[in-house]
Amino acid sequence: MNTSRSTNPTRKRPARAWAPVLCLLLLVGMGWQQFLRPVPTDADPYHAQVLEAALHVPFAIDQWIGTDLEVPPAAAALLRPNVIFNRQFDNAQTGRRASVLFVQCRDTRDMAGHSPPRCYPAAGWTLELQEPMNVTVEGLNIIGTEYRFSKTKFNQSSSMVVFNFMILPDGEIVPDEAEVRRRAVKHPKRYLGAAQVQVQVQMELDRPMIHNPEQRQAIYRTLLAGYMPIIESVRSGERK
Repeated sequence: MNTSRSTNPTRKRPARAWAPVLCLLLLVGMGWQQFLRPVPTDADPYHAQVLEAALHVPFAIDQWIGTDLEVPPAAAALLRPNVIFNRQFDNAQTGRRASVLFVQCRDTRDMAGHSPPRCYPAAGWTLELQEPMNVTVEGLNIIGTEYRFSKTKFNQSSSMVVFNFMILPDGEIVPDEAEVRRRAVKHPKRYLGAAQVQVQVQMELDRPMIHNPEQRQAIYRTLLAGYMPIIESVRSGERK
């Protein structure tokens, strides 16, 4: 009889003995990873902080006096915002009018797709021009995009410019929705959401300002100074 081949059954036992332990460790690791994964309620204190900051945005900014405008219910239903308000400002000295729309959503996915090139044409406006614009407000470089729209109705023409930018909870400011859309899918902290600011300036009675970006920047800079506390509140999300 050939006795050179071992028939000792204990040779393979260590591997089989370790199998339950390895499975247990794998399950514990998966459970711990699930435990560490952010959930919507983790961001509740942060969103409450942004909501509180919204209550303190002033109605009077320099020579501009603000009045709240109604937010269309359809827009609120679509965005499911934590904060949304549209404030119209009138300058008694210059006669100019501007408005600031501020929207902050709890989930980044709700903000994706909400941008002037999509929303304004849907309301009958024609996009004439789109170009990058940077505005420095209290030392913060705001990287945005300026859009020019026009509309003709009953032989009457209207035109306006919209300065738009997005605020992310990691402190970054981006000029359009491209980064927001990317984070809506990939970012692990999407429940911190994102915010969008639109400064709209009517220009049908002030045609020279169309060709004077410095005048428009001055308006953006002045009005946004009143919004800096809430902008910084949104930017502080990932530092909480």
